[in-house]
Amino acid sequence: MLCIVMQYLDGGDLHRVVDGARQLGRQLDEVDIWRWFLQVASALQYLHKERVLHRDVKPANIFLTSAGRHAVLGDLGIAKILPSVEARALTQIGTPAYLAPEVWQGRRYGYAADIYSLGCTVYELAELRMPFTAENRGLLAAQVCRKNSKPIEARLGYSPELTRIVQLMLSKDPRP
Repeated sequence: MLCIVMQYLDGGDLHRVVDGARQLGRQLDEVDIWRWFLQVASALQYLHKERVLHRDVKPANIFLTSAGRHAVLGDLGIAKILPSVEARALTQIGTPAYLAPEVWQGRRYGYAADIYSLGCTVYELAELRMPFTAENRGLLAAQVCRKNSKPIEARLGYSPELTRIVQLMLSKDPRP
């Protein structure tokens, strides 16, 4: 028997928050970014402990309560249960702009791919743009695999700690 348990979250998603901030020309508050990051990281920690790869971490899959204080990672439609903690997936699946280098390269990947996607998400929350953009998938793959993302711009006033953790999550090397 299949049981689906859902929670009603009436605050929309982080994609809407990013779009709204971009349209208003206002950056997001660092306290909010840290709060959402920690809540999603906690959700990923739980999933990974249960041997589940989310494989589609992005702002549109992070839902908020009406006050926007609580973020919930949702849409596990393409998640994969791994047979062991050491196991790796191979299927190239997910939203292209958030895919880790090892996924683009057709290599086996594990939990670090979700962390890379979270890094893209937090970068987008701070910069209101993605770390890599391109006109087509091939150019995007080349950028993700060969270029380092630019650090979060100092002029935005975010802490060095936020910039550092994003750079660590966007590492090209998936090993811990």
